[in-house]
Amino acid sequence: MKSVREILTDFSEMGSQHYFQMHSGHECEGWIVSVEDDHVLFVDCDPLAGKEEAKVRFGAIALGTLAYRDEDQKSWVNVRWDDAAAKWTQTIIVPDEPPIEPVEPVNTSFWDKFKRPKNSADVRAATPLSKPGNR
Repeated sequence: MKSVREILTDFSEMGSQHYFQMHSGHECEGWIVSVEDDHVLFVDCDPLAGKEEAKVRFGAIALGTLAYRDEDQKSWVNVRWDDAAAKWTQTIIVPDEPPIEPVEPVNTSFWDKFKRPKNSADVRAATPLSKPGNR
């Protein structure tokens, strides 16, 4: 039977990014920097969170919510340590969306939208003209 420290040490070596929930409901997405005796040092990937390491106690982590980012599969993978089978079970969560087909660029300049229509009658019909004496 693996200890929580051993489970989290193995998990920290999986994937390029880590995700888990705490029992409080708080979600953590980022990187496990190291696994200590009773906590992990975690860096959040949110740009507003800063790059300070946070201590997250083992008891606060809901082990059933562990997931990592697999760049080879381009998806998140749920993982759970199965003591009875003595192995990790994995489930792919959400594969990335397929790439969007490239769109052919339209060759127009900024000034093209100010060009007059080819038929000058269209311009006269759309723009009322005032006579020089009626200002």
